[in-house]
Amino acid sequence: MSATLQHIVFYVSDLDKAIQHYTFVFGPPTVHRPGWAEFSKDGFTIALHRGKGRAARFDYVTDDLEGLHSQWVDQGLNPGEINETRGIRAFQGRGADGNAFLVREQPPAAEA
Repeated sequence: MSATLQHIVFYVSDLDKAIQHYTFVFGPPTVHRPGWAEFSKDGFTIALHRGKGRAARFDYVTDDLEGLHSQWVDQGLNPGEINETRGIRAFQGRGADGNAFLVREQPPAAEA
């Protein structure tokens, strides 16, 4: 069982300065709205949200949500309960360093 890191959210106090930095690294934002920008490359997204003093959030996907949840419980990683919201099953919590995480179920690939 494994999870793939797909998305990181960084909360920044100076959104314009952060956008300038990540534009230099990744190219122009793929999403840019008031208070928020995203940079996506090779299936991975870095999101910038205006918000000073908040910890980062790491978003993962897995094709075995129950198995991974059990594994994390066994390892003492304190994941929250598995919940379903708008048809998406996931669990979330905080790592030892206080950063938030969300692990969601990867929907099965559509049959051709």
